[in-house]
Amino acid sequence: MLLIIIYKDFEAFNCFLLIIKAFVINTHYLKKELISLDRAVFYRTFALAIAVICAAGYFHYKNTSHHDSKEDAYIYIMSDVTSYIVNMEFYFEATGKNEELDLDKLLKVGSHQARDPFNLRAITFESYDIINSAGKYVNKKPKYEGLDENMKSLMKEFKKSLKLTEDMVQYYLNKEYEKDNFEKARKFHREQIKQIEALREIRDKTYPKFDEYFPNEVKIKDKK
Repeated sequence: MLLIIIYKDFEAFNCFLLIIKAFVINTHYLKKELISLDRAVFYRTFALAIAVICAAGYFHYKNTSHHDSKEDAYIYIMSDVTSYIVNMEFYFEATGKNEELDLDKLLKVGSHQARDPFNLRAITFESYDIINSAGKYVNKKPKYEGLDENMKSLMKEFKKSLKLTEDMVQYYLNKEYEKDNFEKARKFHREQIKQIEALREIRDKTYPKFDEYFPNEVKIKDKK
């Protein structure tokens, strides 16, 4: 695709190279030449630069593995899922563990107004590409009978949990509750109650086979 862009707009490509030279070589002549560029050419060059950056980022993503082995990937996911469940306790301590949001408790605790609502903001920036990288090992050797399929389901459920938490944290950060009188907060809470149990269930179902293949790994305990 990038080659097609270069072929179709060679003038913009030359300009793109000129910009690189100007910043790398740092010559007065090249910078002066850049100033005299036609605005339309400049905008096309800017678009080309964005395309190059995106292409480079995609190439890096597709060719970068965040794990050294299948074992490393599985251990990371199991540990991270349990850490997520443990961290979600900060949320439930402020909102209650019943299906309906305890608004009085939430307002009293006030953690929804913090810069890091419920101390969950770091979780929402969890790198999905790291989870996807781990997912690539599911169909690779060695085969872990009974574990591979469970890990696939666990990672799928984990991504759903992260997305839900990310959306919820952004809701509180943007103070949208002031506009809807916590209506969406109640919806998020009901979804969180169901989602955390779904995630815990598949995690607990995965543990026996995980322990069978990786008996020396220490479990992180979470409250139930």
